[in-house]
Amino acid sequence: MPQKKFRLYYWIVLAFLKKYALYVIGSFFITSIVIALYIFFSREIIQLFATNTQRVGLSGAYTLDNLPREVIDVITVPLFVQKVDGTYESDIVKSYSYNSDFTKYELTLHRDLVYTDGTPFTSHDIPFVFKDVTISYPTPEKILFELSKPFPLFISYLAKPVYSTNPFRGVKGEYILTQVRYVRGGDRLEKIVLSPLMVNKPKLVFRFYRSEADLITAYKLREIDTFSTTGSIVTETFSEWSDTKTTQTSDFKRVLALFFDMEHPILKERDARMALYGSIPVTLLEQYGNIAVSPISPLSVNYDPTIPRIAENPEVNRAILKKFFSEATESAHLKLATSLELINLAHTIKDVVEGASGTITVDVEGLRPGERADMILGMWDIPSDVNQYFMWHSSQKGRSNITRYENPKVDKLLEDYRATDSASMQKELLIEFQNKIVDDAPAVFLYYPYIFTVTRNK
Repeated sequence: MPQKKFRLYYWIVLAFLKKYALYVIGSFFITSIVIALYIFFSREIIQLFATNTQRVGLSGAYTLDNLPREVIDVITVPLFVQKVDGTYESDIVKSYSYNSDFTKYELTLHRDLVYTDGTPFTSHDIPFVFKDVTISYPTPEKILFELSKPFPLFISYLAKPVYSTNPFRGVKGEYILTQVRYVRGGDRLEKIVLSPLMVNKPKLVFRFYRSEADLITAYKLREIDTFSTTGSIVTETFSEWSDTKTTQTSDFKRVLALFFDMEHPILKERDARMALYGSIPVTLLEQYGNIAVSPISPLSVNYDPTIPRIAENPEVNRAILKKFFSEATESAHLKLATSLELINLAHTIKDVVEGASGTITVDVEGLRPGERADMILGMWDIPSDVNQYFMWHSSQKGRSNITRYENPKVDKLLEDYRATDSASMQKELLIEFQNKIVDDAPAVFLYYPYIFTVTRNK
């Protein structure tokens, strides 16, 4: 650049700065303050401008210690997530390793992790505790699990949400808990408020009700804007509401199951259980969900889609049941425990039993601690494949094995599954396990529920 031209630009800039120096310095100072305020108070700013509010209704009795997955899923993330192919990934763990005999697992976390309230999150904050496992923390980014015996599937036990309860906060979640209201005179939640940590996200208000009937009433009273239910009655109830939309999906993470007490004098007989199962009309079940057969979720890589459902033959099955009731030397009376939402299906089972000359009581009040029922009809959150062990292994009888089922072959299949790291062998073992459970029928699996979501148009 010519020297004269350079001097011209220099004097122009110098004159500008002399005239507007205060404005330039002031603008720079104000901009720096705004940027600093946004960095330190971005959460509060986002929450302040989150004017859109979505009021969600849920049924059930909840506390901060047992929040439903609809709430947990937006507050935090799991330590590990199992992918469709059976492998695991994580937003919290940078890498992990294990020794050759699967007794030591070391996890390395990503650096600079924080809770949703901005406080640091380190390896010491991982809340999991396991029996016969020693946990140490080599550094703030590392955690070491030392097992008393080999367990190739240990990582699956870490596929759980990470959060603290005092105060309640998550990691890498989209929301933070900002308000809690309890039912008067108790610790049951009435309402919680979640504020967004991302722009363009609505504030979420969750209100809790005792039953699905209460949810429908709350929606009609405009206490909530949306709710989900397994009851198809909402489709008819709101079909003519111009401001309401109802959508239907399927939930393959839960299954409606009928669990049998394997020690009952009649239900301990496989033919009696199968006759009762085969007397429930498939056409009735199809109104509520996708027909189920297996204890394994169809979402699992180890699911066997080839297992057939028992053939429906009401007359033959009724005759088989009647024979068992007429020949019973002990009490032939049955007690069925269920919930109010499933009362229609419970009455169908009641009709089947009474049609075979049996007697049955339907209880919708819930079982008290230590109380037993001969049959339990309920929606079952399908456990992960590795946790099927606790439901069916004979060592868990009287605890998580609520049917008191015992089969040495099934025990061995579950033990071998937990002892191998071969994906192909795991699949082979669980396919055999599924077929054995379906054949023995300590429980029968009826359907994966349809979910009807009711939403008010805005």
